[in-house]
Amino acid sequence: MDEIRADLYSDDLAHVWHPFQQATTYRQRQLIAVNGEGPYVIDHQGRRYLDAISGLWNLNLGYSEQRVIKAITQQLEAMPFTSLIVFSHEPSIRLAKALAERSPGDLNTVFFTSGGSEGIETALKLSRHIAYLQGEPLRHNILALRGAYHGMSYGALSVTGVPDDRWQFGALLPGVHHIRSPQGLPNSENSTNQCIADLIRTLEFLNPKTVCALIIEPVMGAGGMVPPPPGYLSKIQEICNRNGIILIFDEVTAGMGRTGCLFAADLYEVLPDIIVLAKGLSAGYYPLGAVLVKQEFFELCEKNSDNVFMHGFTYGGSPAACAAGLAYLEVVESDKLLNKVRADGRYLLHQMQQALAKYNFIKDIRGVGLMIAVALEDPKHPNQPLPRSIGNKVQQVARENGLIIRSTYGGSTFNFAPPFICTQDELDKIAQIFSHALGEVV
Repeated sequence: MDEIRADLYSDDLAHVWHPFQQATTYRQRQLIAVNGEGPYVIDHQGRRYLDAISGLWNLNLGYSEQRVIKAITQQLEAMPFTSLIVFSHEPSIRLAKALAERSPGDLNTVFFTSGGSEGIETALKLSRHIAYLQGEPLRHNILALRGAYHGMSYGALSVTGVPDDRWQFGALLPGVHHIRSPQGLPNSENSTNQCIADLIRTLEFLNPKTVCALIIEPVMGAGGMVPPPPGYLSKIQEICNRNGIILIFDEVTAGMGRTGCLFAADLYEVLPDIIVLAKGLSAGYYPLGAVLVKQEFFELCEKNSDNVFMHGFTYGGSPAACAAGLAYLEVVESDKLLNKVRADGRYLLHQMQQALAKYNFIKDIRGVGLMIAVALEDPKHPNQPLPRSIGNKVQQVARENGLIIRSTYGGSTFNFAPPFICTQDELDKIAQIFSHALGEVV
């Protein structure tokens, strides 16, 4: 490490507050990235790390997709910024149309944000606004799932069903109620029935006419890459439609191709009223989120000129971000990456099953597309998760062997979301190094 880099490391620890961790924990796994190439991160010493989590599940095309970089650069040179609050610009118009044309149902209008949490805030506020415009002000309750993650801003955290994320912050958004999720249940019709029964009980307790919206990840992301059990999402839609409840799909992680379909709603043949996108929408190269809204809601807002939807963000739908989104869609379609994601997802799932079959502490290996999770349990205490310290050590050993991975939920579940561009050799490497790290630590 040269002198300049030594200063950089100390300055990092002194001045940068890294999210979701304390400095003492971060110090143990400190890494300063210098370059990115394909699916690899490169540090100042030239060491290469295969990134099995795509940055933070957003770098779907890896670190060096020149077609997206060129689109951003050209837009920055032409017009670096204008706000949609003031006037429109071509990239936002073209991207909104492209998303509307590809989305399920009649989600024909797009409200742009600069990220996923802003998108969730938008969907929640819009749902209550719609209830008000429909003359149903008592519809203020919002349903969400236990174990689900929707972001860390105030409203998004309120619908997040992870106690460890919530307890420090006191009273959150009123009127939010969490119901049972498929997390921790077998992928079976019986699990569907259990979850739906809890939804029905909750609606009966609250009175369905007081419920504004239900927000759900079609595939749970941070909760452990949990696919929905059979028939679950279609029954959710049926109940929402029957009771006039707005169905919000949080596709911040699952959307934009990670399941092998551009929209997870298409994969499960469900038509939500609102879809929230972010992360991979811009290939992860520029902050961008989008809230797709059904035509009926947009028209309702347009008819009520005295009740404008008072909501927006400075950087929502910025020109360069929308240019990145357009380029991303073009790359995904021209390179036929959705087919590749489906095939690679099956391949990586199989390789994980093969590589980890020798261990007695594997609770579950699951996933859809390139959203794959490995859940671990304590071999001495079945059905109990491994301590967080074990998960941290596994991450460290994997990094020492050139692989970036990340555990969630106390260190007992590892979520994998590699870039769509990985080769089969690189997918093999993910499974092999992860298996080696588990063998070294557990």
